[in-house]
Amino acid sequence: MFVVHVYPVLRGTPLERLSYFSREAYARGSLIEIPIRKKIVTGIVARSEPVAHARGMVRTSDFAFAKLPPGIARHLCGELFVDAIEQVSAKGTGTPGALLASLLPQALLAEEIMLAPCEKRELGFEEQLLQRGRTERFDIYRTLAREAMARSSSLVVIVPTAQDVEALSLVLSTGLPESALVKLHAALPKKILRETMQKTARSAEPLLMVATPSFVWLTPPKTAAVVIEREASDHYHRDERPYADMRDIVRAYARTRGVTLICADSVLSIATRHSLEQGTVAEHQPLTHSIRTTPHTSLVDMREYKTNGRGEFIAVSRELAQVVKDIGHEQSRLFILSGRRGLASSVICGDCGLGILCKRCGASMTLHTAAGKKDTPTKFLCHHCRFFDDSEALCTACTSWNLKALGAGSELVEKQIRAITTLPVFRLDSDTAKTPKSAQKITHDFLSQPSIMVGTAQALAFLPERIPHSAVVAIDSLLSVPDYSIEEKLFGLITSLIERTEKSLLVQTRSPDQATIRDALGGRITEFHTRERAQREQFGFPPFAALVTIGRFGNRQTVTRDMALIMQRFSPFSPVLLPARLGKDRGTEAFISIPKKAWPHTELLAQVRSLPPSFRVQIRLS
Repeated sequence: MFVVHVYPVLRGTPLERLSYFSREAYARGSLIEIPIRKKIVTGIVARSEPVAHARGMVRTSDFAFAKLPPGIARHLCGELFVDAIEQVSAKGTGTPGALLASLLPQALLAEEIMLAPCEKRELGFEEQLLQRGRTERFDIYRTLAREAMARSSSLVVIVPTAQDVEALSLVLSTGLPESALVKLHAALPKKILRETMQKTARSAEPLLMVATPSFVWLTPPKTAAVVIEREASDHYHRDERPYADMRDIVRAYARTRGVTLICADSVLSIATRHSLEQGTVAEHQPLTHSIRTTPHTSLVDMREYKTNGRGEFIAVSRELAQVVKDIGHEQSRLFILSGRRGLASSVICGDCGLGILCKRCGASMTLHTAAGKKDTPTKFLCHHCRFFDDSEALCTACTSWNLKALGAGSELVEKQIRAITTLPVFRLDSDTAKTPKSAQKITHDFLSQPSIMVGTAQALAFLPERIPHSAVVAIDSLLSVPDYSIEEKLFGLITSLIERTEKSLLVQTRSPDQATIRDALGGRITEFHTRERAQREQFGFPPFAALVTIGRFGNRQTVTRDMALIMQRFSPFSPVLLPARLGKDRGTEAFISIPKKAWPHTELLAQVRSLPPSFRVQIRLS
């Protein structure tokens, strides 16, 4: 008989490790079916040991061990990946099982993948930084891939989204044998995904693997380097329990495997640049300190623009209208980046000032055309729960009909652009492009003729290396987001567009003196990083501290009572209490800042992990 220790693979589970009696021992990293409260769920084996070795633990246990039902173990991630998951779990709130459930698509848990054996050699690990423009980075990846394949080794490039996988695979495929390129993401058809995973696991030939973080465990045994491309992207953060940062998992796995890790982006994250200042990482190549700016850049102050004669928010300035006119004469192309989708970013009551909220979940409603079709009545759409409501609805607080749309979304920009040009106008956002394939078609149509495309940040992954003209509209709404990293995201969006623009870039803003916008237009990376690091150090934000957030949402009386207990319980850590909102629920969040050198803080981490699921707990380290 054996005692088998298993991590239940469940999203948001507080269960860390369960132990069972078994007639057979299972290898670390195997997937097995385990009973939990009369249910059968998937678990991943942490270790197995003979009962004789665990006799003391069995005798002193407060509960009787259950027996594992007869079953066949499936092989998937391998034991080294479990090592990496345990390392990440030790520094955050997520249990190893919850991290695995967040990382691995549910369909993968039913697969059987026999990985080639890999040695654990942490001493070979080195983290390097690459801060270069897109085109230059991609050339470097091709060179790295060719050099690796010449030594019979592989190169793995991890990207944040399925869209990035498709776009980057297309760019890197030039000059490579078709069989050498592997792309992996959860949006692939199930049959193709299964065949690709089996091919990757069994291949004796060197590969260039482009994948989302969910597939980093398929890294071939002989790999020259793992690259985290678009390292500063916030898409690596999972916005669901256990709120994991996928970059941490990739980093831990590269360390466990002893593989060189390269963090790469046009503008690296503040946290990663801070690591260079601390001397814990090295430069792959000397970092660039500025970005090549567009030949003609202009900044338009939108504060003089209010609404037009129909009461509609003005999204297109005179300057942008002139650019559109010039594009028509030139028979060229223009891409317009919008901060949000929809007709208007928010709607308020003109009499009482209350925002229009979703009747189902309570989130802010956005004005759209019905079903996203042109020339149809407008509707309110909740981006949180997808609930539609009639735009003729009255204010729920004062029953006024005087509802006013504020801000501009991609639909409104498209509508106003169509009114001033005869060129084809396309829109690429999550309303018009539900899949990478549909986004690629819209992009192809835009690039195949003189035209204009309006898009959100989603569209940037599908744009080619260079486009003639670009513009930024309705980006100011980002600055109102209560997130300490929001200026870093804004800087990244603008600089990403600058990289792709050949001739002219126009930026519309109601904050023309905002330092982040001016630094981005000037391509001043070092100045922005220096100022942003200083502010974060001053206020105790990552990467200088671990930021622990404990939130409670729902009934006001319950929230007040529970957060009073939180303030008392965590008083030694000086929490700061602030009002917050999650969907329809209002609540309160307590923020605790712990100096980075003191993290992981054993006592605080233990207390946070012991909180019931009714509390929303996040730990940000970067």
